Amino acid sequence: MEISRGVNGEVKLSQQHYIGELLQLHQLVNAKPQTTPLPPGSRVLPAGNSNVELAHSTKYRALVGELYYLATNTRPDIAQAISVLARFMGKPSKADMGLALGVLRYLAGTKELGLCFGGDGDLAMVSYSDSDWAGDPATRRSTTGYVFLLGGVAISRKRQLQRTVAVSTMEAEYQATAAAVQEALWLRKLAGYLGLGSEAIEIQTDSQGAMSTGNNPITSVRSKHIDVQHHLVREQVLRK
Repeated sequence: MEISRGVNGEVKLSQQHYIGELLQLHQLVNAKPQTTPLPPGSRVLPAGNSNVELAHSTKYRALVGELYYLATNTRPDIAQAISVLARFMGKPSKADMGLALGVLRYLAGTKELGLCFGGDGDLAMVSYSDSDWAGDPATRRSTTGYVFLLGGVAISRKRQLQRTVAVSTMEAEYQATAAAVQEALWLRKLAGYLGLGSEAIEIQTDSQGAMSTGNNPITSVRSKHIDVQHHLVREQVLRK
């Protein structure tokens, strides 16, 4: 995918060139590529205790910003990692810097990846929602995640800590589904304006508990405390 910018005439800077410049800037041209944006099980924690604070945090902030540019344009596969790394921009640790450089090493081995719309003419929209239960070690809040695909390409995506602490995986998944439903309602209107149809958007989740709670207006001990705003899911399921 080409990214254009005007400097004494139009200059086209490809994604691969941009990644190459970052590798040179951070002296990682010959570094061994990493297979995932973040190592499995890695945790980003604020400086303190055993985490040594980074002496100069400006370089860390700059690197996260450079990676964020890619995440929001052509590389959604690193969006989750950048979201985690951006939590402690004010007081990053040396370990955080190592993880950020690891994302860059991952990009070094995957320069050719990018967004590409499918050519089969199928523009049906599909969505997936999921959650990471109690994934934040500091607050024990869960993470909402969803993505909407059109023609095989992510046109809308989100990864954000939930506002309340979920007491079960079902509740965390249900909150994530509710967030996806709100986005689906907006995208459905937008699709209608663009002439892409206004059919119901299917939201796929891997939680049987969340699906049961969304399909059945039953109150139980494990679900009666759930905020009413999340029961938007039930209402929209009933309305097809």
